[in-house]
Amino acid sequence: MNLSSAMQAQTQQLQHTLSMNLMKSTLSTQAAQSMKMLEELHTADAGNEAPKAPHPDAGSRVDVRL
Repeated sequence: MNLSSAMQAQTQQLQHTLSMNLMKSTLSTQAAQSMKMLEELHTADAGNEAPKAPHPDAGSRVDVRL
C-alpha cells in the first residue's frame, strides 16, 4: 500500500465519521423538536390555548356538483 492510497483511505474514513456525526446531530435535533411539539400539544389539550373560531361556512352551504 503506498502513501496515496493510505491517505485516500483515511480521507474516506474521515468523511464517513463526519457524515455519521452529522446524522446523529440531525436525529437528536429532530427528537428534541418532536418532544417540544408533543409537549405543546399536551398543553393545548389541557385547555391552555385560545378558543378556536368556528368554521366560517360550517352548516351554511353545501357543495354539490353534477
